[in-house]
Amino acid sequence: MTSLNPVFTVGYQLMEPLRKHFGLSRSEARKRAIELLSRGGIPSPQDRVNDYAHQISRGMRQRVMIALALRR
Repeated sequence: MTSLNPVFTVGYQLMEPLRKHFGLSRSEARKRAIELLSRGGIPSPQDRVNDYAHQISRGMRQRVMIALALRR
């Protein structure tokens, strides 16, 4: 729970480094974030992008962190 900021959505936390480091637009970063969540095995990634950390299970939070590591 401490790895994800409870104030921001999961999608925002995935999209921010994509936008800053890779120069992606907001829509490109959102598509990439959904793709990363999908690769991480998260069901309904298009819905999970809008969820906050407290709204998903501990296992899903771990998968989000894996998705953050796979962002390349």
